[in-house]
Amino acid sequence: MRTMGAPLLSAVGLCVAGAILAGCGSASAAAGGTGGGRKGPSAAGSGPGSACAKGAAAAGAHLTVPAEAATTVATPSGACWASIATTKLGQVENGTVPPGDSTTFQMAWSPTALYILAHTVEWPLYPNDTQWYNGDATEYDLTGQSGGSTFDASSMCHMGLTEDNQIIMESSECTLPIPPTSAIQIVSNKGFYSELTVPWAALGVSAAAKGQAYLFDIGEDFGSGGGTRVAQAFWQGTPNGSPDWPKNPAGWGTVTLG
Repeated sequence: MRTMGAPLLSAVGLCVAGAILAGCGSASAAAGGTGGGRKGPSAAGSGPGSACAKGAAAAGAHLTVPAEAATTVATPSGACWASIATTKLGQVENGTVPPGDSTTFQMAWSPTALYILAHTVEWPLYPNDTQWYNGDATEYDLTGQSGGSTFDASSMCHMGLTEDNQIIMESSECTLPIPPTSAIQIVSNKGFYSELTVPWAALGVSAAAKGQAYLFDIGEDFGSGGGTRVAQAFWQGTPNGSPDWPKNPAGWGTVTLG
């Protein structure tokens, strides 16, 4: 079992300018949330049909990730996320996901960064400050590589993002030179949205372009009041925990920039 390392990046603002989450903005209904207090796109020209990413992400081991057209927008707005299809985490490595609970994710990209929005339906939420992966948290496998079967923390990153907006990057599992940024929006009686922005430079990608493909995976830890998670689900990974899916890039999925 992994041990928790000290967070390298503290929480950043909620619903910050230039980054409206689906739970805060106009995409909340489409994503299954109840919405927040702020509506509409986050920056001029970022509404539907102008700067929004186009295309849809299809389920399976391969996703085509739509492009975010406006390089002046730090991250897709709530309205933009509404135009991108969701993909459900359908595999369970251990435990049983409680009835009614689920996690879906969406992705987009721009010349400067990769964007990931995850929505977990679960209530109440259970943090774990000692072992973050035994509380409610989203796990990411990131790399600028298109293939590989051996995990290398210098070129691949396994990291966590907790429901209280702490990014966890343990030195044995992630040494990104530029930390990603995140924002969390909790929707009362529903769950939470987590939005992650990863600069391409952090992944060693000098010039992102349409047609490029990269290994990627995402998982969700469902916490409990007892201090341990009741289940862990993921997109691709390795069923039954052998080998441990974050350390098995051969079992990750692939995202292609569309």
